[in-house]
Amino acid sequence: MSKQDYDDELRSEQTYVDGLYARLDAERARVKGKYSDALAAPVDRMDGGTLVARDVEVRALAKQATRLQVADSGLCFGRLDSVTGERSYIGRIGILDEDKEPVLLDWRAPAARAFYIATAASPEDMRLRRQFHTRGRRLVDFTDEVLGRPTGDERGDAALLAAINAPRGGGMRDIVATIQAEQDEIIRSDHLGVMVIEGGPGTGKTVVALHRVAYLLYTQRKRMERHGVLVIGPNPAFLDHIGRVLPSLGESDVVFMTVGGLVPGMRVTAEDADEVARVKGSLKMLDVLAAAVADRQRLPKDPLPIELADVTVRIDADTAEWAREEARTSGKPHNDARHVFTEIITYVLTERAIARIGRGWLTREDRDAWEQLRTTLIDELADHKVFTAALDELWPILTPQGLLAELYSSPERLRAAQGDEVLHRVDGHA
Repeated sequence: MSKQDYDDELRSEQTYVDGLYARLDAERARVKGKYSDALAAPVDRMDGGTLVARDVEVRALAKQATRLQVADSGLCFGRLDSVTGERSYIGRIGILDEDKEPVLLDWRAPAARAFYIATAASPEDMRLRRQFHTRGRRLVDFTDEVLGRPTGDERGDAALLAAINAPRGGGMRDIVATIQAEQDEIIRSDHLGVMVIEGGPGTGKTVVALHRVAYLLYTQRKRMERHGVLVIGPNPAFLDHIGRVLPSLGESDVVFMTVGGLVPGMRVTAEDADEVARVKGSLKMLDVLAAAVADRQRLPKDPLPIELADVTVRIDADTAEWAREEARTSGKPHNDARHVFTEIITYVLTERAIARIGRGWLTREDRDAWEQLRTTLIDELADHKVFTAALDELWPILTPQGLLAELYSSPERLRAAQGDEVLHRVDGHA
């Protein structure tokens, strides 16, 4: 391409980009107007439904306004030309014309994927990839990569090299204009469950993970927003470093938090010694915690008497062991499995009480009387303080803080859970 042809092409592309910014500005003005109208709209404060609907509309418009605002920087960063002559522009967000036809493809759209994965050997039915280099709203340069056949003019890595050599700011930047094929494969993978991104230091694990979050929010927004997105980092400095990436991609509904901030009302005041941290971070700690929970699922040394209105029944070791095994094999977490444990203990004690109370005056034909007696006994046990105390002793409701505090402060509990003695501390709550 001659210098004159290049300059003419640059002016033509600038004109197109100017048109995109004009549409962006118009959409911003439209959303801003709707936002102001929604805030000023009269509502019946006695009608809760009207208030909720207004608040939902205001929040949705605020999100849309934020998304349009962050799109200003690097709105359009590339173009794809197909072998059939179709031309597509790729950018941070999607923009439609008056006929609802795309004039700018969102980088996450399926039609934009070829921009990231097409190569000379595998062109994905594309003829040319053009990458824009902008400063503000001005297009300062572009580089072309001919796809489908190698040529001497290929400069396919120019945009990537420019990004690598660009001056660094105070935090991590998005890589939306320079995503590589291997990174794109991770970002666009089907959401089938847990995904682990592995790699050495500086290989882009974090930034790829953040772009995957943005991609999932684009393709599965309702599902993701219903459950929420939480990004956990090791410390506030790290979160501050990465915190600009998702907003720059138009996604602001993400919560950033350190591990220490996950539990409301708790504040980290100390750090474990290296030896203790290694033990807590090892896989063996999973077995220690499981054993510590199992250790709290006790059997009575002696039968526990429960005095009811008409009879005294006892929780013996055999009954408790049966209930414990059923609760453990239910597949439920400890606190949820207490319901299974309680049901079996209640059943056994109720049947024993019925047999003793009804002996001599109830026959097999007195079904209604048997059922009435059973219901009365079940209700009595449910409200019985001694019975509840016995359940608390044999299968207590546990909290993470309480379990760990008792485990760390008790050499006996640590030994029972086969925990390393370095975990012991005098004040378990410290």
